[in-house]
Amino acid sequence: MPELLGAFLAVFLVAVVVALVISFVVNVIAGALSLLPLVLVVVIVWFLVRGGRIRIEFPDRHDRR
Repeated sequence: MPELLGAFLAVFLVAVVVALVISFVVNVIAGALSLLPLVLVVVIVWFLVRGGRIRIEFPDRHDRR
C-alpha cells in the first residue's frame, strides 16, 4: 500500500509541475502577443521616418536581353 501512495504522489507532483510549466509558457506567449500592436506602430513610424517608399529591384535576366 505505501508503494501505491508513493507512486500516486509522484504522478501528482509531475502533473503539478507540467501544469505550472504550461501556464508559464501560455503567459509568456500572451504577453508577447499583447506587445504586438506596439511593435507594429514602431515599425510603421520607422518606415515613414525613412521615407515611406518601397523599392523593389529585380536582377537582370540573361534570357531577356
